[in-house]
Amino acid sequence: MSVKTAGQFKYIELTRQGRSAIVRLAHPEDSNALSTALLAELAQVLTLLDDASVLLLCASGPDFSLGRPPASYGEPLSSLQQAYQLVVTCNERLASFPGISISAVQGRAIGAGCSLACRCDLVLAAETARFSFPELRKGVPPVIVAAYYSKRLPWRAFLDMVLTGREVPADEAVRLGLVSRVVPDHVLDRAAIELAGDLAAYDPNPVRQLKTFLRDSESLTAQHANRLALSALLDSLARQQDITASGGGE
Repeated sequence: MSVKTAGQFKYIELTRQGRSAIVRLAHPEDSNALSTALLAELAQVLTLLDDASVLLLCASGPDFSLGRPPASYGEPLSSLQQAYQLVVTCNERLASFPGISISAVQGRAIGAGCSLACRCDLVLAAETARFSFPELRKGVPPVIVAAYYSKRLPWRAFLDMVLTGREVPADEAVRLGLVSRVVPDHVLDRAAIELAGDLAAYDPNPVRQLKTFLRDSESLTAQHANRLALSALLDSLARQQDITASGGGE
């Protein structure tokens, strides 16, 4: 059964399907450009999902998102500060989501839109999807993008994207590690919803523990990461035994 949050948001649709939360960018008339108003709603929505096991981020219309509106670069500095703080907030809330996050990308995902979509744990792309970081062409240094993707993409692949601003097709995005898998355009929504439903059946506790370990071990040496992994595994197994002994469970 689906439950849609109606009337609360103008630019975002939030739908609950069991333990899944579907967050849809819903302003296709401007290709889901990440205006300050849309970002503010998205930041708010992302605070409402702690009880969800799976977050599916998707978008209405032919494009996922064209990123920040080009005209916004001429706004007063105070407005730009507010907008980019919201970009950072949305990125951080998505990255810190304790469950499994999935994005479904169709059409173009540009700049901050590309950065947002590809921060999810799993990224499904339609065959005709395109990804780009064209900020330098507009005279804007893509430093927020670099803070994350310079550590996630091969170095020369990252530089190729940000220095040229070219659109990367979905099949190349998979090879670069920007995208998890490519599906035919006409099955993107169905494939994403089915995947979300399958993953929502997992026990959420081991998922949270895995994601916590990945974050905590990111800056560790291999030796220290192995020790942290052993501790985390034993802690998880002890919790499972306690639940079994008490006759409880999810």
